Amino acid sequence: MKLKLMTFATETALRPQPCFRLIVALFALLLGTTSIRAHDPFDSSARMEVREADMEITVTLGLDAARQLLAGAGFSKERVAQLVGSQDTPTAFELPLKIAADFFQISHRDAILAASKLTMLSEGTEVIFTLLYPRPAAEKLTVRAVFYTTIKEMRQGSFVAYNGNGDELGSALLSRASFTVQVLLDARRPQGHEVATPKPAGFARWGIIFVMAGVISLGGYWLAKRTSFFR
Repeated sequence: MKLKLMTFATETALRPQPCFRLIVALFALLLGTTSIRAHDPFDSSARMEVREADMEITVTLGLDAARQLLAGAGFSKERVAQLVGSQDTPTAFELPLKIAADFFQISHRDAILAASKLTMLSEGTEVIFTLLYPRPAAEKLTVRAVFYTTIKEMRQGSFVAYNGNGDELGSALLSRASFTVQVLLDARRPQGHEVATPKPAGFARWGIIFVMAGVISLGGYWLAKRTSFFR
């Protein structure tokens, strides 16, 4: 009987406590949120790569945002369903250049740049649009995310521009109230120039660090109790 009681006590000491399981569950949930949030129906993120001869903008939209944008550009309901479906495998399409204006307006002074290519890739949980523009002989461009003016449910998103060396040329948080970014093509910023940077990712990293610290601390406490039990 004494041996059975000791065995039961040992199993109880080694069994993860409810608080420990809760911390682990919260940690897993936080990690999952960083990827799930990228697939919300009205999420967006955009990056612009400035190369020697051209510029490429890649914008990732949630499914509902992509559907509304394409419908507003004149596609029929049936065509939108075909383009933005829940395909088992990623499907790529080339789109008419005239609808590039429904995504972005890139200008230098009074001149507006025309896109040279527009493609989309539907992955089932999100849609990736890629726009190609010729690089102008200019030092600064004004980029307007036009889709924020036409899709009322758009959530706050991010935009970042960089060159081939990885130098940041401009960045901003996009919203219905603020959807314009200044991009400096020569990567030189005037004194005092400050570019808004997306902060949610930083908060997520700190959240992960705090949760991991909690897991480690609780794990040490549990190990100490387990060690003291066998003394």
